[in-house]
Amino acid sequence: MPNVPSIRTALAALALAASLAAGCGESHVTEDPSSDAGPIVFDLDGARLRDTPSAPDAARGTGNVGAPCTSSADCTGAADLCIPAQPGLLPGGYCSSMCSADDPASCPDGSTCVQFSPSQSFCLLQCDPEATERACRAGYGCSSGIGLGANVCIGGCTDASDCGAGRACDPRGGEVGAGQCYTEGAEIGGACVEDGDCPAGGACQPERDTGWPGGACLGGRCDVTTNEGCDAGDACLPTTFGGGVCVAGCDVDADCRGGYACIESSETPGRKYCAPGCEGDAACTIAGNVCNPGAGTCAPPFVAGRLGGTCGFREACVGGTCFAEYDSGYPSGYCAYLGCEIGTSGTCPDDGVCAPRGTRNVCLAPCTEASDCRAGYACRAVDPEDETSPRACFPACTSEADCPSRVTSCDTETGYCVRT
Repeated sequence: MPNVPSIRTALAALALAASLAAGCGESHVTEDPSSDAGPIVFDLDGARLRDTPSAPDAARGTGNVGAPCTSSADCTGAADLCIPAQPGLLPGGYCSSMCSADDPASCPDGSTCVQFSPSQSFCLLQCDPEATERACRAGYGCSSGIGLGANVCIGGCTDASDCGAGRACDPRGGEVGAGQCYTEGAEIGGACVEDGDCPAGGACQPERDTGWPGGACLGGRCDVTTNEGCDAGDACLPTTFGGGVCVAGCDVDADCRGGYACIESSETPGRKYCAPGCEGDAACTIAGNVCNPGAGTCAPPFVAGRLGGTCGFREACVGGTCFAEYDSGYPSGYCAYLGCEIGTSGTCPDDGVCAPRGTRNVCLAPCTEASDCRAGYACRAVDPEDETSPRACFPACTSEADCPSRVTSCDTETGYCVRT
């Protein structure tokens, strides 16, 4: 299953529906939490940053930490920096200042330092989740401390006024317990654009990020072994980060909504679920997206010339699937295209070669000799038993230089970059 937006993964490290294991699809853009930059690095648009945070004068109080902003000019006093709006995380922007997670005095009174990445820590407004009066501004809730390590005002909800017409608020919901808007009567498997379109405790797999046609609501956490935690008829499938998540269950394709197909999970034999299964562009709801019938997902058209190219945290594989080094073992990542017919020409972009990979064939970069492949790859026959079969570039690292991720090393026997 494709990754949910990076924000919840980075903040909580317990993403409700981060990505399911093999057999549930793969992400169009893969993010590498091992990157030196960390999972979230805010673009501060030229704002002044202090190299070494200094302790503020206690008399200044909080300044306006937590106030809305569009630029640092909107932030005064101790809060001299605007963190740009981050949907679902810091809506409307957030006045703050850089700080040191090891130095409590580096933040103004009433705020605390929260680390977002190895290189960036910011002061966030403290709050009391048990307060009877509203503690945070509109569109925000008071986190329970999960994931962030502190009770701070962060994107979420305090009451229904934060959620819009037709939605309610679970004030302790969401990955960091800062409240989550939800739609009463919504169902697992239903179409969605954001989490608020889903039932309480649910999360959206939006088409824009995951390729699921029209988006699909997932449920809460569950026990993969027993399927407990899901409503009757739904399926608990494993996630990359451990545990399980509830997905719409089915027996036949007709049990799924349009653009989806009923398939059996390779990780939980006998358990079927509604997986992306578009057969034409009509199933895609975002302008410009097209259907990849081999993968069943919707995405922008594949960018010509990218097959076999590098990809990962900072470099997307638009219209295709990124086999990132840190989780797939492909040196420096590999921009591929899921879904093709072996032995049939024209089913792969960039004149690629169709090769078997698990339950779904994949298009790989074509080659005739070693020099056609980039560093860390070798030109090999798609069918190892038939040297006359088409040839493609396969992982073949020979040294640590081929595996730049901080959490992998080269396995010269397999040619893959493996977790250390």
